[in-house]
Order: sequence, then C-alpha cells, then structure tokens
Amino acid sequence: MAGEMGMTLDEYVTWAAGVGVDRRAGVPGGRTLLEDALGFAGEVGEVAGVLTRWLRDGDRRRDDLTDELGDVAYYWARLCVVTGVAPSTLLARSRAHVDWRRAGRPAGGPTPGAAAMTLEEYAAWVLETGGAGLTDRPDDQSLLDVGLALVEDAGEVVECLRRLAREGDGQRERLTGELGDVWRYWTRLCVASGVAPAEVLVRSREKIEGRLAGQRHAGQNAV
Repeated sequence: MAGEMGMTLDEYVTWAAGVGVDRRAGVPGGRTLLEDALGFAGEVGEVAGVLTRWLRDGDRRRDDLTDELGDVAYYWARLCVVTGVAPSTLLARSRAHVDWRRAGRPAGGPTPGAAAMTLEEYAAWVLETGGAGLTDRPDDQSLLDVGLALVEDAGEVVECLRRLAREGDGQRERLTGELGDVWRYWTRLCVASGVAPAEVLVRSREKIEGRLAGQRHAGQNAV
C-alpha cells in the first residue's frame, strides 16, 4: 500500500524531520529534543484517552483513534531521526529483536535483520506474532493489553531521551529498540482502527500540513 499511497515510512520521517526546521538549531538536541519527547508522551496519552472512552462507553471511536495514532507517528518520526538509523532498518531490527526474545534469548543475540522492511512487511509480521485477539474488531482485553503496552514503552522512550539529553550518545541504541517496540504496538492499534499504517501516515501529513498552512495564512493576515 505504501506505493499506492505514495509514501514510505522513510519518506514520512524525512518530511516530519523538516517540519519547523527554520526554528531548529540544525540537529535535535537540548530543549528541542525534550519538546519532541513531551509532545510524543502527550500524544500517546491522547491515544490512551481514546481507548479509555472506547472501553468505558462501548463507543468504537475509530476515527479518533486513527487521528491520534497519526499524531503519535509524527513525533515518533522526529525522534527516529535522533537514532541515526533509517526507519525501515529500525523496523527490521525490531523484528529481529522480538523474534530473539520469543526464542528464549539464545546466546549470540538477535539475528541480524534484513537491510530494511516496508510498512506492509512489518505489519504482516506484527499480525502473525501478535495473537488472534487484536483484529479490526478487537475484544476489550486485547485493546487494554496493547494500549497499556504502548504507554509503558512510550515511557521507556522518554526516559532514554532524558538521559540522552544529559549523557550524550550512549542511549541511542537503547532508544532505537524502544522506538521499535512502540511502533509494534502502534501497528496493532492501526489494525484496531481499521486503517492501514500507510494511510494513517498520509492522513497525518495532510492534517499537519493543513494546520501549518492555516497558521501561515493567519500570520499573513496579521501583518
């Protein structure tokens, strides 16, 4: 579907990293990095809020979930740049690491993953390994489990970023792994929303570009 939608994950990350580049100091760091970390945490919280209302009220808020997953993807993409790893390669490493854990953590560590994975390849693997409970008509327990797992791993991402801002490059490898875990649960929630990951990215970009265009228009009118 990425070809049909005209955007790969690598292309989306490149776009997201360039949003607002005129106010950035060249590379992510310092306050800007922590601003993105806070934005990421806030959007994951919005996903959790949608799931809470879904479970509490029995109202399948698929459009709301898709919208919030798009916002999470935007901040995830900006943070992905910090790792120095291409997003498609990050997905391959994520798969290799999860497969290694599922195999009982054999000696030698994860098998090196493929050079890259597409969104579609990664999503197919996630569905194969994620259990039967989370489909486009998920049961409540599956939503609860995946939502909590997303929040937990998002917290690990934020902790990595805080330490990265203080200590330097030592946290980048761990950050790569944690972002991979987040994307795995993000992908499972895309399935619950009924919208393919590639389409979520397209909607996210359209929404953010529309918002930026509105801000530029308002600024011109103010002048």
